[in-house]
Amino acid sequence: MRSASSSTTNVLRRRSPFIPTIPCPDCGRLVSRSVSGTAEHDGWVYYKCKKHGHGCKFWHWELEYVGYIVENDVLVGDSAVDAIGWAEDRREALELIKAENEAMGEGPAARVQR
Repeated sequence: MRSASSSTTNVLRRRSPFIPTIPCPDCGRLVSRSVSGTAEHDGWVYYKCKKHGHGCKFWHWELEYVGYIVENDVLVGDSAVDAIGWAEDRREALELIKAENEAMGEGPAARVQR
């Protein structure tokens, strides 16, 4: 049986499904994809309007963004199912890595290197 760490690494290395960026529903500018480098959410992907913090509030973690674009029919059918499943698996893996780091006494700022 593989360790949780090994299976977590496999989830994070899996190729992501197509997750389109959309025009911001609030201001119309294109939403961008970024990766958090904060201690609390290191490696987490988020999507935000390019004007976020400058008059626009559109900002979502990856899983919530996927839910948003599915709810608004940007992703449908198998593409929607694949994106939701992948985003859920990725969130679970990142939370597991964070818990492993904290259990090893490394705190939220440390990364599990694999």
